[in-house]
Amino acid sequence: MAVGGGNPAQISEELSKGRLFLSLTFISLIIYAVLYLLEHCFYKLPITEISKTNRVPYLDYLRVFAMMAVICIHVSANKWYSTPVTEINWHIFNFYDSIVRWAVPVFVMISGSLFLNPDKVVPIRTVFTKYIVRIGIAFIIFSTLYSIWNNGFKFKLFTIIHGEYHMWYLLMIMGLYMCIPVIKPLVTSGSLLKYFLAIFIVINCLLPFLSTLSNDFANDFVKDQFTKFNNEFKRIDLKLFDQWVGYFILGFYLSRIKITAKIAVLAFITGITGSVLTIVLDSIVAIKTNQPYGGYYGHLPVLFMSISVFVITKYCVKKIETEKNQSSRTIFLNNTVRNMSKFTFGAYLCHVFVIRITMIVLSKFDISTRTYSVISVPIICLIVFICSYLISFALSTIPFIRKYM
Repeated sequence: MAVGGGNPAQISEELSKGRLFLSLTFISLIIYAVLYLLEHCFYKLPITEISKTNRVPYLDYLRVFAMMAVICIHVSANKWYSTPVTEINWHIFNFYDSIVRWAVPVFVMISGSLFLNPDKVVPIRTVFTKYIVRIGIAFIIFSTLYSIWNNGFKFKLFTIIHGEYHMWYLLMIMGLYMCIPVIKPLVTSGSLLKYFLAIFIVINCLLPFLSTLSNDFANDFVKDQFTKFNNEFKRIDLKLFDQWVGYFILGFYLSRIKITAKIAVLAFITGITGSVLTIVLDSIVAIKTNQPYGGYYGHLPVLFMSISVFVITKYCVKKIETEKNQSSRTIFLNNTVRNMSKFTFGAYLCHVFVIRITMIVLSKFDISTRTYSVISVPIICLIVFICSYLISFALSTIPFIRKYM
């Protein structure tokens, strides 16, 4: 049917169909390319044996690292919005915030590597009675405590249901746990697993990144084309390939691969690339618009960083494990990290309390994250990190609370 004549509604419909067709074609080609790379670049990699023990050492390290990263994000964000981008302090906040954006994805990847383990049998009943109930009760308890902090003893049901700003993670992970019985059969097939990851990388990482780049740096024509493309693409409902489901499966995938020195080096380069992209692009747009900007705190650069942290940590810890004569210092470090890892959930729940109290105390001395930001941000992070774990440990000694921490 010719588009040159006819009524405007008919023309619009034809254009819409054309754009949708092109969108599907474009996406299909990219997915095929990513799938090809996964199949031909990783299919020869040896598969590691899945640990049948209760604890996997490198996952303990990742938990502790991810907790430190979450704290760094929230400490850096303390003055992120209120600091003018013309000040060097904002760019320091942006630097710290950017390099740890892998925090939550790595937490999700840890869960995926454990719960999707074929040797870990998790009946649907157990998913609800053991894991979801535990997280749900912890959410209600701490959400109530944060509500009291924010509003006093005035009961506000919505604030309790909504939770504090960092507690969205608990609701999200509960949703992922509900999906475990459905997702697990998917990862037993290597080809299906890679197919899913290919679509996830394209849909939730690459395309949003290109769209943001277009919106921030392209000329009006390119920007207009991307806008039309996005509008048509939204009609393709691919919610199944949600970013958190993707990271959940990615964690399992990376846990199965034996990491060689070459892969670790490649992962390091990938991570640096992701960090630089996030720092530089957000800084450029912030300067251009003269307002704080975090449009690149997600998508492809964060995928790069998340893979990098997971792979390098796994490689380094595995390498240490293979040493025949480990030094007493190494043994002490491994034991310390293993013990700290047990209290990470509690530290996550209470760390916002610790940040607020720390900031209140420091304000009495006219100190904030804007005071020598390069030094103050990491020092405050360290203080919050230590205090959060100590509080989590203390709470774990209380019988009733212990089972929810």
